[in-house]
Amino acid sequence: MTILPSSAARPARRADTDVDVVVIGGGVNGVGVARDASQRGLKVALFERNDLAFGASGNSSGMIHGGLRYLTSDPHVTENSCRDSGHIQAIAPHLLFRIPFLVPFEDARHGRILYTLADGFFEAYDKYQPLKRGKPHARLSPDELRRLEPGLHGDLVGGFSFDEWGIDGARLCIANAVDAIERGAKVYVGHTVERVERREDTGEVVAVRYRDRVTGEGGRLRTSTVVNATGAWSPITASLAGLPAASSRVRPGKGVHVVFDRRLTNYAIMARTIDGRQIFLEPWQNMSVIGTTDDDFYGDLDQVRATSEEVRYLVQGIARVFPQIHEARAIGTYAGVRPTLYAYGPTEDALSREHQIIDHAAHGAPGLYSMIGGKLASFRLFAQEMTDVLARRFDLGARCVTHTTALPGGDRPVDALALSRRMEIDAVAARRLVYRHGSRAL
Repeated sequence: MTILPSSAARPARRADTDVDVVVIGGGVNGVGVARDASQRGLKVALFERNDLAFGASGNSSGMIHGGLRYLTSDPHVTENSCRDSGHIQAIAPHLLFRIPFLVPFEDARHGRILYTLADGFFEAYDKYQPLKRGKPHARLSPDELRRLEPGLHGDLVGGFSFDEWGIDGARLCIANAVDAIERGAKVYVGHTVERVERREDTGEVVAVRYRDRVTGEGGRLRTSTVVNATGAWSPITASLAGLPAASSRVRPGKGVHVVFDRRLTNYAIMARTIDGRQIFLEPWQNMSVIGTTDDDFYGDLDQVRATSEEVRYLVQGIARVFPQIHEARAIGTYAGVRPTLYAYGPTEDALSREHQIIDHAAHGAPGLYSMIGGKLASFRLFAQEMTDVLARRFDLGARCVTHTTALPGGDRPVDALALSRRMEIDAVAARRLVYRHGSRAL
């Protein structure tokens, strides 16, 4: 994480404000800050112009994973993601489920050499697995791979198994928002911030002007601090305060997923596209999902759609090792845009998944901060770091406890079968209730 130089002044909580902090953006980073700041005693308001998890948070691959592919270039990202995955499992155990992965290696050019080298790579990843209650990898022969998944195709030299954790990103956002609301935060969904007001002499933040997108009714909320947690929209949000878009620059990357009508396998299967990009097929509840692309995006962030060409690109890559994908019916697609840290030159896959907090005091706007970059798997840590900045700004002594305080529904396990008998409902329906709401299903 990088924090640009912050202002020397540490304003006390002022009487001429309606809230201490306004958070703009209802993705996982925004609601994570709202929760943490509310827990530490700050008065918070959050604005989301669409719905919670509208952007990348609700359109991700749905995994709280360690970032295996970042191990060689960004090991710090891998470690943080694994560590925070462990914390998220502890505070929301009902929302997570284990996803075992199979990684087949074809007997192609250099295949046997790559297979041997990969064993060392997975061994390095094993060192991080205990942080997220992961299992160590296993080296598998072609026969062992096909016993686990008979649908694997091709001339294989062997493969590996390892595991990650799945989660519903939208439910995670909602749980954080509910917790923040129950601690006094105000959450305005369907409200767009139209302007961040600043003092003419000092440039300090003084208020935000907003509008309800349904009724058209506008309002003004006085505050001394604004957190821009709008992800790929960050440059646009910074411009609402009169700052140049480059002050909060990101490199938006489009990721596409395709949803199929049935569960084709109990394992996630890694594959490669025609241009060598790593993709996957994963079981998702009673369906299957393949993903994902990573392409620079220059379009309308509110209108991100998968194209037929992107769908064929993904299906082709999976079919090479798992032809059964052709027997299933694609029933939908979804797409999101990653707010990757800006860099000119590297390919999309080579971009860092690190996160950054920008203090816009460096741009003449004290009290305005932007959160850019990051991953779903390390959202809680990112929110903690942002709230630590707020705590120093308001001279608070309270420390972060989001890693030990359960999210709503995560405080105790629930027996789904007992719930189904008590409520006289189908066991599958009861399991779904428990997955979505945890102990609050009772």
